[in-house]
Amino acid sequence: KIRRPRSSVIAVDERSAEGLTREHREALEQQAATNEVLRIIRRSPADAQPVFDAIVESASRLCGAIFSAVYLCEDDRFRIVATNNFSREATRQILEHGQWRKPDRSHIAGRAMLDRAITHVSDVLADPEYSREWALAGGWRAVVAVPLLRDNKPLGVLSVSKAEPVPFSDWQIQLLNTFADQALIAIENVRL
Repeated sequence: KIRRPRSSVIAVDERSAEGLTREHREALEQQAATNEVLRIIRRSPADAQPVFDAIVESASRLCGAIFSAVYLCEDDRFRIVATNNFSREATRQILEHGQWRKPDRSHIAGRAMLDRAITHVSDVLADPEYSREWALAGGWRAVVAVPLLRDNKPLGVLSVSKAEPVPFSDWQIQLLNTFADQALIAIENVRL
């Protein structure tokens, strides 16, 4: 019978406790952020902009992202309606290409809109379809986008980006899905 030294058992227990503490803190932060978005929806049911602004700020912060955006779709085009931490170079490119853009596979929001599915690329510079110019201008490597769907029709997209080629976690993607649902509620409230 092999006996483990007591010190290694204590070290394992401390790591487990640290992990549980981190998960608990993340869950509380997520709950606080989603509750804040719901409060904003209740306070301004006829104006979705404050909701979009709160979502992009919380999404960036909670996902460890350098950038986040909400896009709205109209017919076969989309435009940015809210951003958090967008670089000057990326802003310049948006202005050069015009606000309304046709979706294509060179951009994460375009892919999510076309595929009508959550789209995740852990390193855009290794993806042959993704626009290197766009990624370098924005300074991001990992991206994820969640479409805002109603009856399988895209009304918008929520996207976040990281500077490092590190995949987003399942927890982060689920959080973004929750924010996308809240953005849909805000859009529907304005339409009503």
